[in-house]
Amino acid sequence: MASNSENLKAIVAKLDTLGYPIAWGNFNKEQVFPYLVYLEEAPQNMGADNSSYIKVRNYRIEYYFTELEPAKEEAVEQAISELDSNYSSSGATYIESDTCYVNYYYIQL
Repeated sequence: MASNSENLKAIVAKLDTLGYPIAWGNFNKEQVFPYLVYLEEAPQNMGADNSSYIKVRNYRIEYYFTELEPAKEEAVEQAISELDSNYSSSGATYIESDTCYVNYYYIQL
């Protein structure tokens, strides 16, 4: 099982191939769309007999964009699927305050 730092390196390496700006958690300054943000969510421990045997790491990848471009979204999904993990997607959600859309991808590694 890969460590958390190995998982994060794999996520960054795969998403970096898309050529979009990418940051952990948030950017310190405004970015040009599209861009990506990734972060770790609460892990899920699995175990029995008062012991945790497996720690499943949950990650969220956020894809921000202003125009619907199916080819770009498919490229993001292809990169995520190459991480050898199932993923789910929220679908596009409009953020009125930022006049953009975001699609959340949830993965476990």
